[in-house]
Amino acid sequence: GASYFAFISTVLVPLDRLSERFDSPAFQQGPVVWPTTGYLHPDHTRSNSGLRHPSMLVADGKITLYYLDADKIRSVQAPADALGQPGSFLGCRNGAYTVPMLPEGFDKSSRAFFGQGIGPLDVMTDSPCSIRFSVAKIKNTGCYLGIEEYSSRWPQCGLRFRLSDDMVHWSEPCDIPDMNYASYNDGTLHYPAFLNSRMESAGEIDLNDFYIVGEYGGNIGHPEIQCRHFSLTLQTISK
Repeated sequence: GASYFAFISTVLVPLDRLSERFDSPAFQQGPVVWPTTGYLHPDHTRSNSGLRHPSMLVADGKITLYYLDADKIRSVQAPADALGQPGSFLGCRNGAYTVPMLPEGFDKSSRAFFGQGIGPLDVMTDSPCSIRFSVAKIKNTGCYLGIEEYSSRWPQCGLRFRLSDDMVHWSEPCDIPDMNYASYNDGTLHYPAFLNSRMESAGEIDLNDFYIVGEYGGNIGHPEIQCRHFSLTLQTISK
C-alpha cells in the first residue's frame, strides 16, 4: 500500500541476554542502509517502497548484504568486526564499496531524512524484476555462488544460479529448468537461502553437497518451508 516503507536495521544482543525479546529498544540499532532515492518526493508522496528481502554473507572478514531496492538487487559491505552497526556499511558504486549508506548527520528518530537518497548504486543482476539474491562462498575455490529468485513477467517466477570471484561482478545466469513457474503460487523455494551439507545455515558450502531452503508459495498466510539438495560443478554453472 501507499504507506509501505520497509527498512533494513540491525539488532545487537549480548550473548548473556539471548533469552530476552530481540525487539527490545535496548537492542535496536536502527536503519543501516537507505534507499537510492530516499523514501519521499519533495511533495511527500512515496518515492520508494523501501528496502526488502535482505540476505547476508559473513566471509573474508566482511559482512555483505544483498537486498531489493526499486526491483533491483543492490549490495553493501562492512567490516565484520563493526557488527553491522549504523554507519559501518558502504554501498557498491562503479564496482567498489565506497558510498556511505546513511544520509549525512542521520538521526533515526527524525523524519527529516526521508526525502534524502543515497544516489545511484550498482545493480548486481540484469533481471527485469529480481525478488531475492543470496550468496555463499564455495569451499576450496576463489568463487562465490549466488541464487536469484526473479520474475520476467509477473506472476511467472523462477530460480537461477550465478558465479562471481568478487561478489560484485556476476556471471550470466544458469537457470534451474524445473524451477520456473507460470504462477508465483506454484513456486516451492521463494526467498531462497543456502544450507550446508548438514542442513545448517551457511556462509560457505561444498558445491557438490548443499541445500537451498525456501518458502512454498501455495500456503499464503501459512508459510511452509521446503528445501532441495544440489550437487554441482563450476563447469555446470558456467556453461
